[in-house]
Amino acid sequence: ALFLGSVFSAMYFLGHVPIDFVLPPVILFSVFYILVYGFSCQAYEVTDEEVIIIRPFKNKAYLIEDIMMADALPREAMRWTMRLFGDGGLFGYYGFFTNHWVGPMRLYATRRTNYVLLQVRGNKHVVFTPDDPEGLVKKIHEKIRKKSFEPYNYD
Repeated sequence: ALFLGSVFSAMYFLGHVPIDFVLPPVILFSVFYILVYGFSCQAYEVTDEEVIIIRPFKNKAYLIEDIMMADALPREAMRWTMRLFGDGGLFGYYGFFTNHWVGPMRLYATRRTNYVLLQVRGNKHVVFTPDDPEGLVKKIHEKIRKKSFEPYNYD
């Protein structure tokens, strides 16, 4: 797509193609790239209340109280993963995916290693790829334990 935009632009500036033909694809591809970048994963954060996937447009958060399980996945668990709807390669891998090991999942990946699986209430699976998967899983487990032992506030 970027190559196509470059070709159209070069053709226009060389005088072979009218602007009416060049401008729509360039605008379309530019909007596409902005949208794809806007929903890409930039970082992950664990707070006392949520696990947050940080994205340029809108962050995605999963409540700690809704997380049933968190565990690091071996790389083999993500083999033969199929994209159902999402992006696979441009600015990362994110969207709806499925495979034999995990089943249907939301994937928020910036690389093809260091997978972490969250099982969220409602039997939903969320997979993402932090820099330190074991450290992040440990941090999530600490937050889950802390949350489960907090006394209920009756006020």
